[in-house]
Amino acid sequence: MLPNFLVIGAQKSATSSVCDILSMHPQCFMTEPKEPYFFSHDEVYAKGWDWYLSLFAGASAPGKKAIGEGSTTYTQQWLYPRAVDRIREHVPGARLIYIAREPLSRIESHYLHLASKGGREMREFNDAVRNYPAYIDNSLYTKQIDLYRHAGWPDERILVLFFEDFKHDTGGQMQRVYRFLGVDESFTTPPGWKAQHVSAEGRTDSGALRPLRKVPGFGALRDGAPAPVKEALRRILKKPITGRPEWDGATRAWAVERLRDDSRAFLARYGKPADFWGI
Repeated sequence: MLPNFLVIGAQKSATSSVCDILSMHPQCFMTEPKEPYFFSHDEVYAKGWDWYLSLFAGASAPGKKAIGEGSTTYTQQWLYPRAVDRIREHVPGARLIYIAREPLSRIESHYLHLASKGGREMREFNDAVRNYPAYIDNSLYTKQIDLYRHAGWPDERILVLFFEDFKHDTGGQMQRVYRFLGVDESFTTPPGWKAQHVSAEGRTDSGALRPLRKVPGFGALRDGAPAPVKEALRRILKKPITGRPEWDGATRAWAVERLRDDSRAFLARYGKPADFWGI
């Protein structure tokens, strides 16, 4: 079975919750894992088309109409430049679902996500935002959506939602998704369902790590260390992150300058006031 829809982003904007709800709908099928990364990651794409199709074996069950997956890497052009072309080659008729979130909040959540992943993000927040382009790039929503619009996807096959609307009215926003996918709109999530969140502990630079970074060979030694050693070093040299990361004024202004035009163009296109996100 071929997928007929993809949840393509934006990263850290409730895509896991949307996919989780869709997986419970009797007329929908979602892959496990939610993000197979097939079209974005070269090493996964190398597994071949038959491997990818095997992820959808359960979609042949009676009554399944909407068949999809939710790899948010498919809009991360800076990191995965071949994803859009591969999707256009293999599933050009797929419908696309995209969820946008206030960009600065998305960056904060992105940072916490990486900081909780065994040391993938070791820098202080403001230093990280300035020096890892994906934090800004993954919040340029007009740029991300236009990758697909310019590749031939008509607007009627792209559903755009807003994280803030989803959080305020999950049921109403999911009805929009069901209508877009052509499945039963009367489905409601089971009692007790809770939104998906990343709850792993994040850590940031305690200050002790900075001198070590200047030692020749430290980076190679750290990267080549066994996983238990890496984790021990992380807990010794890093301090826990509690609450939201704190912006310094200069970095926030720097980020807003890079985000504002794209954000306002996106809001205007999809029917929101220019001050909806306050940047």
